[in-house]
Amino acid sequence: MKIRKFFEDYGYTIVKMLVTHVACSILGLMLYLPSVNNQLFTLIFGIFSTVFYFFMISNDIWKIGAKDTVRTVRGKNAAHPAKGFLMGLVAAIPDLIICGLCVFFWYFRSYEWAGGTWGLFYFICMLWEGMFFGLNVLITDLWVFILAPFFTIVFAGVCYILGVYNIKLLPQEDNPEEAERRREAQKNKKKFTLFRSKEQEDEDEDELM
Repeated sequence: MKIRKFFEDYGYTIVKMLVTHVACSILGLMLYLPSVNNQLFTLIFGIFSTVFYFFMISNDIWKIGAKDTVRTVRGKNAAHPAKGFLMGLVAAIPDLIICGLCVFFWYFRSYEWAGGTWGLFYFICMLWEGMFFGLNVLITDLWVFILAPFFTIVFAGVCYILGVYNIKLLPQEDNPEEAERRREAQKNKKKFTLFRSKEQEDEDEDELM
């Protein structure tokens, strides 16, 4: 997979994931801050904002997996199980940097040079990972920051694979043209499989003769 081609094909989706991340982070903080003194509401709003974030990015990633399957059947070799994880990894680069620095300065917070900086990055992490922050009722803030980048990576990868295999965990809006192309691709795939099976049978018969 060429890097330039990858960004040409999926750069828009990655940018869209980042924009969605910012919007959902703002939503998460708007829900979290008023309920900070009530653990039950904090947890409920945290779960809601996390699920909403995943819902927002799942549709686009799923569709990419579905389209790549059609392209693969047509002989373009587009679908690859790691592609969704790679898109998630690129989209999670800001998370990895911000959360990584936050954890680093937390570890050295007892030192004077890191004490104030730890507080700054904690605040930045709180702003950037707002949709996950309500989960600190279940796990500590530090673990929220450690796990948050991997949520995006894993979820993008899983959604892409589900799209490749046409498995829908959430209702997906059907595009009639895309659905027709997918049905046609499945028919072509079956024909190709039957053709290959027939070829193999003929080869086996030739060997026996």
